[in-house]
Amino acid sequence: MIQALAPLSRPQQEVFRKLRFAAQSAPLTVLYGKEGGGTSTLLQHLQRDVGGRFITAVDVMTAIGKRHPDAIEDALLHLFYDAFEDDDLILFDDFDKLPPALTNHEASHRSKLLYVVEEAVFDRGRDLGKRIVLGQHESASEGLWISKVLKSQAIQVQIPELVVEDFKDFLHNLLGEDACTRLDVEKLFYFARKLNGYQLQQLAGILRERGIAAPTLEQCLEVLERYLFVSNVQRREVEAISTEQLRGADALLEELERLVILPLQEPEIAQRLGLKPKRGVLLHGAPGTGKTSIGRILAHRMKGKFFMIDESSGIGGAYFGEIFIQAKASSPSIVFIDDADLLFRSAKAQGFTRYLLTELDGLESNSRGAVCLMMTAMDIRDIPTAILRSGRIEVWLDTKLPEYETRREILEFYTQNLAKSGRSTSGAIDINALAHHTEGFTPADLRRVVGDGAAFLAYDLKKERPIQPLDTYLAKSAHALSALKNTASQLTIS
Repeated sequence: MIQALAPLSRPQQEVFRKLRFAAQSAPLTVLYGKEGGGTSTLLQHLQRDVGGRFITAVDVMTAIGKRHPDAIEDALLHLFYDAFEDDDLILFDDFDKLPPALTNHEASHRSKLLYVVEEAVFDRGRDLGKRIVLGQHESASEGLWISKVLKSQAIQVQIPELVVEDFKDFLHNLLGEDACTRLDVEKLFYFARKLNGYQLQQLAGILRERGIAAPTLEQCLEVLERYLFVSNVQRREVEAISTEQLRGADALLEELERLVILPLQEPEIAQRLGLKPKRGVLLHGAPGTGKTSIGRILAHRMKGKFFMIDESSGIGGAYFGEIFIQAKASSPSIVFIDDADLLFRSAKAQGFTRYLLTELDGLESNSRGAVCLMMTAMDIRDIPTAILRSGRIEVWLDTKLPEYETRREILEFYTQNLAKSGRSTSGAIDINALAHHTEGFTPADLRRVVGDGAAFLAYDLKKERPIQPLDTYLAKSAHALSALKNTASQLTIS
């Protein structure tokens, strides 16, 4: 008898009522749900309430391990036949693990006989008046790991994905109801709705290990980001970008905040007004105009729910598919494809395009979670028109070259530390003149102008040369970068 069973949440109790009725009424019942959704717990509760012989995939592997490789099907048959002698109800947990286990067996060439064995077991059980309940996970296959014959005869009981009531019940049971008084469980569910029962147990365990008796939402999210979220971007390794460094992009950032961030991070407002994040966003503009910097800002804002794909990642179907699987599992989230136009030029772009079209068309589905696909591009002509058509990429944002006033503000921001340097030179920095002389420069160019100017000053300090006014160093670096840009432009034209 299984002891100390985990309590069932209220939605699970409804599923259990259906399962119990089916198990007592039908020769074959299949209980299925997502990994960590509670199949084992429900089967254990069923055994406690109505009895039955409990079998797992481990029992099967133990049985076939004692037989010759050519006799694994016979071992499986006898395992069930022996169970029929012991009880009228057979509960088989983790049934989906059986086919892969047999496929990896040295006699895997005979694994297709599994369906024949299943039907023989079911026929024998039905003739004897026995009842069988199989538990398996939806993700194990496209359908159920049973033959079409059995599938047509089985009563199927599905465990739905966890809802906010499940989260409340799980956390109250794991932490104690009094310990959850400071925790906004509804907002936690909104931010991490794809967590399963195992992960909620891990969350509670880590909180206890860290001595957090009454966690807040922020503490839970910090634990999730550090230990449980599976983003391929480590936030601490991403440069922190302030909005001051993106002067002139205020309107663009405001639009992103309104159309993407707010629906992802403000559940009360989003639910009350029926807001959903845009599923497709394109940031396009010249190199250095802040597209990747916006991605860095989002990486910090999304706290472990930001997934990056760029040219260095490659565009293999398996890798790309895994990123989307992780993003959906961590939704609400953002998948950020940097320099998408370069990826589409690749020889593998056709498969990449097909996959992306499938994902964009599927992101409206509630079952896929709230995932926003954001792409950056320097030249939108390299992006297939099928991707850009209305309804797929819903928001187009242009990162433009900064005008004079914006250049002046950016230069003022980057030169403030230089102007305060201990070895001050004669004369203040003429920001207005520098802003005029850097027309056509991107924000990245302006940052480089200041950095290179500081390098010129540092070199003179090292060589103990006469120190020039800061304006001289900055003008020198601006002139050098302008010449470099002109050379690059001529090479591109030729």
